[in-house]
Amino acid sequence: MTDDGLISWILLAFLLLVWFLWVFASAAEVAVAEARRGIPEEERRGISVFPGFPVFPIAIWGAALFADRFVGPWGTLTIGAIHLVLAIKWGVAVIRDSRDIAKIDGTD
Repeated sequence: MTDDGLISWILLAFLLLVWFLWVFASAAEVAVAEARRGIPEEERRGISVFPGFPVFPIAIWGAALFADRFVGPWGTLTIGAIHLVLAIKWGVAVIRDSRDIAKIDGTD
């Protein structure tokens, strides 16, 4: 496998990981919103992550590979950088919302 091939698979794994983090961030956001409205834990709704996961990361990966054909590694670098920022944003959101839900539910 060439270095470019390996890098493209690493990018796909990273994108899937970041979008999997989005699943947790979305679920935590809904849980906090419902807890603030006083909805009991057993009655809180869930979320639907399709097509966000897995369709979006695979499509974005394809777009990065397509861009790489015309502008060198800039497709991979740009998509990777954007998703690094998203990973940080969603990671902070998960931590913040987890703390909030623990405070609201009194489990902290």
